[in-house]
Amino acid sequence: MNNVLILLDSLNDWKPYYKTSSILTVSDYLKNKSLQKEKGSKFVINLSNDYSYNSEGYYCSLLAQTRGHKVIPGVDIINKLEVNKANNIFHCFQVMAHIR
Repeated sequence: MNNVLILLDSLNDWKPYYKTSSILTVSDYLKNKSLQKEKGSKFVINLSNDYSYNSEGYYCSLLAQTRGHKVIPGVDIINKLEVNKANNIFHCFQVMAHIR
């Protein structure tokens, strides 16, 4: 396998782009135990559509970090995005309350 892995929700998401053997689904990455032996030698690009807590996208980034792979986005970034999203939603509700 290559040193770079691109994780997608569906392999069909990549069809219009450059043909490569570097893609896996997020489900396959979570199930692939042979990647554990390749600690630190992988760069993982997680392009999942869902990074919410307990989602496969979230756990792919978490597992990649645990395996010693370099991953984007990392769990720390995902968590910051979730906090900002929650704050933005809260702010929207505050603004809407003042408009009424």
